Amino acid sequence: MNKIEVGKKYYMNLYGLCPWEIMTETETMHYDPEVYESKVVRVNTTNNLYNKKFNFIEVTYRGNGVFYESLTKTKILVTEAPYDCELEDFNDSMVTKAYLDLDDYITISKQIHNKDVDINMFFEANKKIRETIARASLVYDTNGYKIYSKNDENGKIYKTLPNNERTNIMIDLCNEAEISKYRTILELNNAYNNFIKPSDELIKQAYKENEAYNLTLKSKAKKDSK
Repeated sequence: MNKIEVGKKYYMNLYGLCPWEIMTETETMHYDPEVYESKVVRVNTTNNLYNKKFNFIEVTYRGNGVFYESLTKTKILVTEAPYDCELEDFNDSMVTKAYLDLDDYITISKQIHNKDVDINMFFEANKKIRETIARASLVYDTNGYKIYSKNDENGKIYKTLPNNERTNIMIDLCNEAEISKYRTILELNNAYNNFIKPSDELIKQAYKENEAYNLTLKSKAKKDSK
């Protein structure tokens, strides 16, 4: 197994670069014909940013799942350890495959009494994915693409694309990824704010409880005055 070490250079496949995105996933239950839609935050590996001709980029491993592209110094994150090689210091507690289902917390009741909603779990998941996204806008799909050794054979593939063209491609990819990252963070903010904001039902319930409490006080005051 190829061992990825801090400070050493490797190659990545341009096709493997992906953005963070808000995506809508559909699901059907075998006992229910209805289609359920769910809004999720994750790496969009089905929409790779580079869709031109095949080539490599040269990267240096800087540790904790982060690589730097040689020409632009762009940070590239891997959210899980590659199946074909070992990352010397990869720590699952610091870099994990980030996935958050926002609809679990947006569309359902926000009432604290609802045992299906774990507020602390949502806050932790929201915090974790923010920390992961903050590491890099560009993510490398290690499930679909390898991290290649820097040798003569792979070097020939790398040299088929001029450096200036590769630089321009990386700049464009970074711009796209930054926009996608901004939208993702915005959606995470919305989910957080929606969750901590009381639902209309909860507000109505609070009013009713307050009215009942006031009536109880008035009733008690009348009895005490007799």
